[in-house]
Amino acid sequence: MEQQDNDNINKELRVPTPDEKIMGLIADSIIQCSFYFNRCRGLLSPEETLSLSNNDKVIVRVGSLYDVISAQLGLVTNSKSLVYHKNPDDFDLLQEYSINLKECEQAIITADRTQNLADDFMGVRNRNNSADEINYLTRNFFYMMEDLEELFDRINRVLLRNGLLMQMSKHTDKRRKQSEVF
Repeated sequence: MEQQDNDNINKELRVPTPDEKIMGLIADSIIQCSFYFNRCRGLLSPEETLSLSNNDKVIVRVGSLYDVISAQLGLVTNSKSLVYHKNPDDFDLLQEYSINLKECEQAIITADRTQNLADDFMGVRNRNNSADEINYLTRNFFYMMEDLEELFDRINRVLLRNGLLMQMSKHTDKRRKQSEVF
């Protein structure tokens, strides 16, 4: 009887392998990327949609660019160790993508620190010569979104080529059910 209890406990307490843990982190990063891309596109939760002003919604969209970059950096970082063992050339691509993402991150930091409006992702203008200000997204925001979406596609192609997306689908499905991503 005691042996049977121990066997049941051992079956229930299966410890994931390091690769399985990494796959779980990769799945989490992909879900985060999807979530923050949606926020950049203006797809907010129902509560945010009702409670935030239009100006605040623009601020959320711009702030979500940084979140997309962070999520993609996490995806690249977590993927590199598994890709390195399979294909060193793809590892080098991930290294390059990491550098590209850090350049995007630096562009956001620079835009925040400078007074130069040409590098900003959000502008502010007065409404009909009144004191009311309206936030708007600049071309830089849309260019950055396009660049980040392209990088995300490239990262996913590397993962697909190395069989990681196939292995990860069960982790993503399980985590997606646990998350509150729209």
